[in-house]
Amino acid sequence: MHRRITPLTTLATLALLVAPGAASAGFFGAEPIDGPADIRSSGDVDVARDGTGAVAYVKREGGLDRIYVSRLERGLWSTPVNVDAGLAGVGARPAVAASDGGRVVVACEKG
Repeated sequence: MHRRITPLTTLATLALLVAPGAASAGFFGAEPIDGPADIRSSGDVDVARDGTGAVAYVKREGGLDRIYVSRLERGLWSTPVNVDAGLAGVGARPAVAASDGGRVVVACEKG
């Protein structure tokens, strides 16, 4: 059995070398979304199977902690949006859930 595994491993390695584009993955550099000034805490991040998603965090604005969300679409982060504007009190501990098609749900505690 050991003799059969070695040729298969060699064949699989050669296939990857011959067709590098077929099994390629990439690393991308970090990009700032917001801050670092006035960012109070990181919240949650979720990415759906189709690559869309969101990140939520707490940012100090006008002396109050507010919840901000930036969406991930086509590999790019959107401009952050205040999602608790108009609500009384301050937001804390945000959580997000992402689903295929760009659907995002945000929840937080009222602090």
